[in-house]
Amino acid sequence: MKLALVHLGFPPEDLAGGAKYVYYLANELAMLGNKVTVFTYKAEETSNAMESDYPLKENVTVERLNYRHLPVFREKFLVGLNHRLSKGFDLVIGFQSLYLTTTLALRHCRRKSIPYACTTFDLGVFSSALTEKIRGRLQLSEVFKHMVFGTVISEKSRAVLAKKFPEFSDRIFTITPGIDFNVFNAEKVNRNEAAEELALDRKSRHLLFVGRIAPEKGINYLFEAFEIVKQKNPDVKLVVVGEGNDHFVENLKGQLEHRNLRESTVFLTMLSQQELASLYGCCDLTVLPSTTMAEGFGMVLLESLAMGTPVVTTRIAGAAYIVEGNPSFGSVVKEADSVELANAIEKELKRKKKVDLKALKNFSWKEIARQYQKLIEGKR
Repeated sequence: MKLALVHLGFPPEDLAGGAKYVYYLANELAMLGNKVTVFTYKAEETSNAMESDYPLKENVTVERLNYRHLPVFREKFLVGLNHRLSKGFDLVIGFQSLYLTTTLALRHCRRKSIPYACTTFDLGVFSSALTEKIRGRLQLSEVFKHMVFGTVISEKSRAVLAKKFPEFSDRIFTITPGIDFNVFNAEKVNRNEAAEELALDRKSRHLLFVGRIAPEKGINYLFEAFEIVKQKNPDVKLVVVGEGNDHFVENLKGQLEHRNLRESTVFLTMLSQQELASLYGCCDLTVLPSTTMAEGFGMVLLESLAMGTPVVTTRIAGAAYIVEGNPSFGSVVKEADSVELANAIEKELKRKKKVDLKALKNFSWKEIARQYQKLIEGKR
């Protein structure tokens, strides 16, 4: 089939979870015999990741269109996108249904009788102000009404949408993110060698945070919990991998100075996939303390587990039910509670339990693409 995938971000310029999801899905759908075109924006800034980290399969084409946040540029982007979507695609899949651009592109598909589906990554809008909640509800209702099918990336999100939109619940399915086992594979990394390459002291224990450095990621609560943990465990250090608003990041570093934790904390910008895999393998625990429904899933949790490193996350994360389903994976705590977070971190550091790697076998991207393919072919 001839498929169009629409998302405003795509690697290597954008390495957020949604962008990586679309990248892996596009490649695996192509391996199933589809001809896939990804429509995305031409980034103003590029990440430090090497393009070699994200090769494309033979039947995958990426079209990058000029985009700016000003309305006049957004209009030009949509004109160009809509023109391209009208070129005989069997199905258009719009990702992150709550993006206005995605909604407008799918509205164009409806007007031109082009079949479309949608994938909703997060429901952060329902944690926002009342006006945003109303906007989100109206947008999703419009998109869902005419979709062939819709997907979300966690059972938690599906339950929320089934309650808010019961009339569409029979067309909404859960398809989680996957794991790139070619990169994130515990058997491929020598922890001691990797620690030496990354200049990590093996005499210390390391907590790891990977993701966008932003308030909704709960990083303030992580720092508070880290301070509590350090009181009983002076050898523990924290590694923070990610990027964020410069002012916010500097403010966080100031907080660490105030708590006398700056020397125990390492900040790294985005790493290559292989470097990130090695870092997961070297650390003792990955912590994702998200506080809002903007955390649709938390792909870093799966990546960490695949490297044999347990996790601590909050119940708000989409992947929380997966962690809760296997005691070897780690712990789930209440969001925005630094004391409970600290207790869970200490518990996981003490027990040193091995991750049940066999329990992750169903999270391959090949399996994720097969689930999409069934929906595309109408085999629900």
